[in-house]
Amino acid sequence: MNGIRAILPGSAPQNAAPEVRNYNYVRHGSGFPVFLPVQSFFFAKHKPRTMLTEQLLPEELTAVRQMLHELIKKNAYKERFVVKRGQTIQSIHVTDIAYFFSRNKISYLKTHEGKEYLLSQTLGEIEKSVSPEYFYRASRSFIISYRAIQLVSVWWNGKLKLHIRPEIPATEILISRERVAGFKIWLGE
Repeated sequence: MNGIRAILPGSAPQNAAPEVRNYNYVRHGSGFPVFLPVQSFFFAKHKPRTMLTEQLLPEELTAVRQMLHELIKKNAYKERFVVKRGQTIQSIHVTDIAYFFSRNKISYLKTHEGKEYLLSQTLGEIEKSVSPEYFYRASRSFIISYRAIQLVSVWWNGKLKLHIRPEIPATEILISRERVAGFKIWLGE
């Protein structure tokens, strides 16, 4: 059983022993454990793991709310990318972006109109900053918007080949066999 014991500060008078409470954690969708109080680990095998036997204290509830607020703030995805072209600076909205790609360790974005812009971020940083609902990391070199995909064809050895618009000359975008299942789920199959 995964759990911790916590001594709550200010939970007892000055000369008395502080209150010791047991906590059990459950996995949250964000990947961070959320610690919840339980009465005893002795009865844990007879109860569901996430069942609480005590109510959260007001300060615990406030702390949990604050953590969730910070997580939501951190997970806000970019809606615009600022790019430089010559002496001008432009703002490109994510709905106008067909895909991001990397060539010779330099990242670019390509719009649906076929315009190409140089970016200062790596594809890894871009992947974290765009919504996974709209963009998919197809390979090491490509992050594709679902709106850019024209056709998906079955390729040899269980791979998938993406036909995108606007095209990149002499470049094939392949989804590896290991990523096919995740890609199909993302695509909505």
